Amino acid sequence: MIRTAPRLAALLLAATLAGAPHGFAQDGAPEQAVSADEAGADLGGEEEQDPARVSATFGAEGSGPGTFGPETLGPETSGPETTGSTPADPVVPPADWRAALPVLRVGLLAGANPAYRQAQAEPFRSALARALGIDVQLVPAKDTGALVAATASGAVDYAVLSAAAYVAADARCACVEPLVQPTTADGSTGFRSMIVGRRDGPHLLSEAAGRTIAVGPETSLAGRLVPFGALGAAGTAPEEFFGRIVAREDDEAPVLDLLSGRADLATVWTTAPSGFGTAPGSGPVADLAAEGLVAPDDLVVLFEAPGVPFGPHVVRRDLPEEAKRTLSSTLTGMAAWQPEAYDAIERRFAGGFVRADAARYTDLSALLSAR
Repeated sequence: MIRTAPRLAALLLAATLAGAPHGFAQDGAPEQAVSADEAGADLGGEEEQDPARVSATFGAEGSGPGTFGPETLGPETSGPETTGSTPADPVVPPADWRAALPVLRVGLLAGANPAYRQAQAEPFRSALARALGIDVQLVPAKDTGALVAATASGAVDYAVLSAAAYVAADARCACVEPLVQPTTADGSTGFRSMIVGRRDGPHLLSEAAGRTIAVGPETSLAGRLVPFGALGAAGTAPEEFFGRIVAREDDEAPVLDLLSGRADLATVWTTAPSGFGTAPGSGPVADLAAEGLVAPDDLVVLFEAPGVPFGPHVVRRDLPEEAKRTLSSTLTGMAAWQPEAYDAIERRFAGGFVRADAARYTDLSALLSAR
């Protein structure tokens, strides 16, 4: 069970889904505190989350925009056609555990258009149904707050969460466990959050005392919570160490502040295993470099926080063990054997699913609680 400090839980639950990379996004990138973790990624037209961003608004359980209504919980609705083979008949014969679990309810973010998202995710739903030999139902959630509440309350058996969202759900009930997580095409399993400076400025963190640092908003996982949490764990209080902390509303603004001289330091993140990355969407430095606005060689890394895993697919702990094993086996082989099903649920990271390491999410909770 992850132990989460009250203030951290409040930050995660109060974060607002922003759909940009401030932490971990739902589809794998960092979130804006539940945007990449409860955090979030990019689901076009449906409030997708970013790995480094964790930003989702959480109301009280069972009330407000974070609740499930008839439009999000009822039977599956039709939408745009999906491609790929989706045989209706299960290929696995019945077993005793299936009598106890006749239906697997899968929670996922759907935003304002649940019918479209359900149709989009149909190949994934069908793949799980065939593997398990039971009915699988998609339960769309309007926002991350609703998804976390449904996960913690038992309204769903399986959920696709950001890293921060999993930490928040586990803190509520200790009733779910991470099963798998996505990876990038180059094999990365998470994002790295850093504090950088200009090459003509400080090269060591110890030389940056009293300087101005540009960061993401208070709920940004990769742009603020993780790097500041890591500093706190190392014995450095950011609010006391830096002369001024300038909060910005997106991930690229701190870098632009640094380059323009409005700040001496900036927080950045990347999904690349090393350096700042070059692939589109792998981080603000890579994206700005692609536009010719920054040369990565002009930046120096003064501090790097421990890596944060991408958001996991989680299941309830009381799910039958055979169901967990079947799900794990199906999911880890999905990108290779059922690519249409993988693409239907994971549209950001192309590397496929790997088994999730629960200890990494526990480490994330401890890191954030250090503040």
